[in-house]
Amino acid sequence: MNRATGTVLIVALALCHLADFSSANNIVVNGSFEGATTIDSTTGDVLPAGWQLGPPSPATLSKVNVDSAINSATFLGPEAGSHYARFQSPANNGTRDCLLQDLTTVAGQKYSVSFWVADTSTSVGNNSGLDPEWDENTANQSTMVGPYLSPSNTGPQNYQFFSFTETASSTVTRLDFHGIDQNGSILLDNVMVSPLMPGDFNRDRHVDVSDIPTMMTALSDLSGYENSQQLSDPQLMLIGNLNGDAQVNNADIQALICLVANNIASDLGGATGGSELTSVPEPTSIVLLLAGAVVSFAYARYSRQQLFATCPTRTTEIKNRSLRSLSIVGPAVD
Repeated sequence: MNRATGTVLIVALALCHLADFSSANNIVVNGSFEGATTIDSTTGDVLPAGWQLGPPSPATLSKVNVDSAINSATFLGPEAGSHYARFQSPANNGTRDCLLQDLTTVAGQKYSVSFWVADTSTSVGNNSGLDPEWDENTANQSTMVGPYLSPSNTGPQNYQFFSFTETASSTVTRLDFHGIDQNGSILLDNVMVSPLMPGDFNRDRHVDVSDIPTMMTALSDLSGYENSQQLSDPQLMLIGNLNGDAQVNNADIQALICLVANNIASDLGGATGGSELTSVPEPTSIVLLLAGAVVSFAYARYSRQQLFATCPTRTTEIKNRSLRSLSIVGPAVD
């Protein structure tokens, strides 16, 4: 290991211990369905902790449960882990089971909403479907359209990944999954909602010095980074296209360093810098020292490639650049 690489590793490890970062960027409680469960007193359904049930009418038609059963022939089972949500309501009157959660959000903030869905039904004409809704019962309501909104599926279909970019309209946003399957099961797993902030590569809801080494690692394998964070191409653009050229590459490191430097300067001046969703303590001298080390190393490394110009004096000059979307291949929807 050369001295420069060792310096970055030491600084990154030190920041991990000194900074108070959130380890989970997913604002959904128990989105993996691996947590505790409760028994609904009205329907008897086994529900995941953190979620609520809106049953069909009458409630006796409700059948949505956390399950761990496995049948590889019909793709019955979890996408990851050992549990999943299983929709099996036999309702045929237009009502459905509704698994919902009220999320704490920031008005105007964009969020990545992603989940995995499978279908075990093997019968033609089966009345089945999944209807995911964002910010339901508001003027901002959005139906996240997918192939499971059809009244007749011919499954079984293995898990598919879906990803959407949605905007919160208030401090509370309701996420709903309306499901029904008369002759089989609709399976839901790994529901994730996370804020999309330009420059927030480590997804801790702050843009600071710790994002620089994370960005460097991500640039070495952008597809792997997208997969690990459950991001679509347009969502990666929102986070990483910091210089406004409709690409995510080494040229964006300069913009991130400038953004971080301006944020540190704003914090020292007592301002928030407008880059954080939540407030953080004023950085200690050792954190500032480590931050300077990371910024200095990154600058020295990439200045050799002549990527740098004078940093803008205001972070909004970077953050307000227009972001151009990329087309998505496959089932993911933006």
